[in-house]
Amino acid sequence: MTIHSKAVVKVTLVMLVWAGSFSVTKAGVDHIPPVFFAFLRFALASVILLIILFVKERNKPNYIGWDRSVWYKVIGMSITGVTLYYTFFNLALRYTSAAMGSLIQGFIPVGVVVLAALYLKERLQLIQLVGVVISIIGVICIGFVSNPETTDFIESFVWRMPSVIVGNILVILSALCWVIYTIISKKLAHLDSTHLTTWSTVIGTICFLPLMGVELYYEPLPVISWRGWLEIFYLGVLASALSYFWYNEAMKYLNAVEVGIFNNLDPVMGAVIAVVFLHEPISLWQVAGTFLVLFGVWISTVSNKKSVLH
Repeated sequence: MTIHSKAVVKVTLVMLVWAGSFSVTKAGVDHIPPVFFAFLRFALASVILLIILFVKERNKPNYIGWDRSVWYKVIGMSITGVTLYYTFFNLALRYTSAAMGSLIQGFIPVGVVVLAALYLKERLQLIQLVGVVISIIGVICIGFVSNPETTDFIESFVWRMPSVIVGNILVILSALCWVIYTIISKKLAHLDSTHLTTWSTVIGTICFLPLMGVELYYEPLPVISWRGWLEIFYLGVLASALSYFWYNEAMKYLNAVEVGIFNNLDPVMGAVIAVVFLHEPISLWQVAGTFLVLFGVWISTVSNKKSVLH
């Protein structure tokens, strides 16, 4: 298996774990304040990552050697990819379903493609552009046209809007944060993944504190059940510590466009998991969208042809 193939496997597994996080987070924010829930998740992830870093670097100098400009970028990653993303993400799932929340990923590839072309000077293949368009159409079917009681496009779309407008705005904001995080992390792909993942997670966790203070001023501190701690464990260890490490590793061998396209897998897997475990309804539009997303991802990643679109 080539290095590129291993990176594809890793980012696919990351997408699967993150897809499950929609349903797990939806269950968690129903009984735990959203920002506090995010803080606990990343506090656990920070502990795990610091232990991994200590074990890996125990016989090496402790000085990282990053200059000030690198630290600025790492802080930017921390705020956008951890603090703001999961603040908006968790709040959104208080207003919308886990399946609907999966539309987050629909906005990410478009933003990644645009920013990668503007700031990373990555060349975009025509086949990749076609795949992105097909995938986004699929995401629209999954995320916006999802009333299981009607098959009419206009009726379904209008039916969805009034009840989820707040959640949709929060979803869009979180997606924009993740686009910025992806671009910054690609800029820092030359750095050691363990250091980068660990310190961006730790800094992002610390940045939750003022937001959490405001939240807990208005909401009482909850008593967390064993189920809640299992949810925190899943999100902290699997969806954060392990997944962030693999995601940053994959960024070394996949260009930002490829990673952005893989984010389209989240709506598909997230919707399926929400239907199976949360018994959320699913429509024919969502099924059709699933096939479009998978087809778009496939044609966008199997081609190794020379770039034809600059």
